[in-house]
Amino acid sequence: MLKHFKIVIFVTVILFLFPGLLLADLIVLKNGDKLYGKIQNRYFSLDSPYGKIVIKYDFIKKLTLDENKPAAVWFQSINNDIFSGILLIDEVQIRLDNGQQKSINTNKIERIRIDSRDSSYKITTAIFTMKNTDKFSGKLLTADLTIKSGYLEKLIRSETITRIEMNSGEQGDVRILLNSGDIITGKLLEQQFQVAPDVIGQLTIDKSKLSSIQFNAQKMVLNEYIKLSQSELDSDGDGIANHLDKCPQTPKGIPVDARGCMAMKDILFDFDKFNLRGEYYSVLYKVVSTLMKNSSLNVEIKGHTDNIGTAEYNQNLSESRALEVKWYLINKGVDKERISTIGYGYTKNKASNDTAAGRTLNRRAEILIME
Repeated sequence: MLKHFKIVIFVTVILFLFPGLLLADLIVLKNGDKLYGKIQNRYFSLDSPYGKIVIKYDFIKKLTLDENKPAAVWFQSINNDIFSGILLIDEVQIRLDNGQQKSINTNKIERIRIDSRDSSYKITTAIFTMKNTDKFSGKLLTADLTIKSGYLEKLIRSETITRIEMNSGEQGDVRILLNSGDIITGKLLEQQFQVAPDVIGQLTIDKSKLSSIQFNAQKMVLNEYIKLSQSELDSDGDGIANHLDKCPQTPKGIPVDARGCMAMKDILFDFDKFNLRGEYYSVLYKVVSTLMKNSSLNVEIKGHTDNIGTAEYNQNLSESRALEVKWYLINKGVDKERISTIGYGYTKNKASNDTAAGRTLNRRAEILIME
């Protein structure tokens, strides 16, 4: 009994002398002082190399400020991701263990440790390594990559890739290792990547800032990610919640309708022509990507003309324009049974045919993606 009492006394003294052993957040000031308690800030904003990002308190493990650069900071997340940038808040609020509330100016802080002790477990994720030493896990939202190797362009689906390495060699700026073991080198035509890190919102990353992407990598995390409600979840970032989204893998940045499906801009044609202009290939690549990822979707292509010429001639021309788009999609791998076409001649104008600008807008093909 006396032995147990001595142990209790010893533990009490240790905890009194070293409050950091308690479950508490820690702020270390530049003068060496240490504050233990509960951080009250629910979010920390950061001006990162990828734009402004917000990291929720629950996801932060450690925050370190650079004494040589005012407001420069490194965030370490609960799964050991690292983001650098400029801290966009002036004060950190903490409720001390004794109940006192304090506001600490960030220029007085050396580092913050958020109490996030918990059992760890493995997840499978993609690891993004940046040239500035930032490193984080998440999901690549850019579904298809276009590689130019020699004189050929090749569309590569991201799920077939094991690793992407950026380089500046003579053969191109990228080296891709496929799941099959094949290696492809060449020039990556996409200049930006859409990325959804595990602990923050979506990012747009310039190719020049990226060092490598490792797919299907394993890493340890401390806490289960906080789950959003069904009404808040928006996996593809198009502004339409998952439970309403009929096209759940719409490429990032593409306008969508109320169903979350692509609201495509018109494909315009030269006067009296039906051949595709090269400027629209990137638009059609995204159509192909969406259709290949969503087997339940079909596409309808509507051809139109201006009013110069006979009705019969323009009807045939409008049908040819729709068919030209159809054959492009088929050549990229879309099943022809999923594509329907119709020509309207000059019966459905988008603008006035009284001006050259209006006639230009009427020489078009419209793309409608639907279930």
